[in-house]
Amino acid sequence: NVASTGLPTCTPCTMATHCSGNTNSVTGAGGLATRCECDCSNKWSSSNCSFCATGYDPASDCATCDVGHVSVSTLTINCIQSDVATDCGDDAHSVTTTPDRTACLCLWSPGHIGASASAGGLATRC
Repeated sequence: NVASTGLPTCTPCTMATHCSGNTNSVTGAGGLATRCECDCSNKWSSSNCSFCATGYDPASDCATCDVGHVSVSTLTINCIQSDVATDCGDDAHSVTTTPDRTACLCLWSPGHIGASASAGGLATRC
């Protein structure tokens, strides 16, 4: 902004205003602090930390997997989309995730050997 005096109107960089509230910190950047620089938290990204990466849940501050995605790592959250053919095999009719989104839950087709169609079963890949 430029005020009527011709001088720029300076405003402090804030996490809420300049970083969508999804940041660890914000600092002035550029030669004369001409812009704000956000250090996005969790899996938030973009210049103002307003984009939650695909597969992550914005409602959890982009810190856990979204519905239909599962974390396959115990060290860091790395969310991948669950897939019935890849995760369960040809005889499953659908796949979802456990409530904590740490494993895939296969829903088997009727007649599946070793699992009840109503009980489902945990997939080995997820």
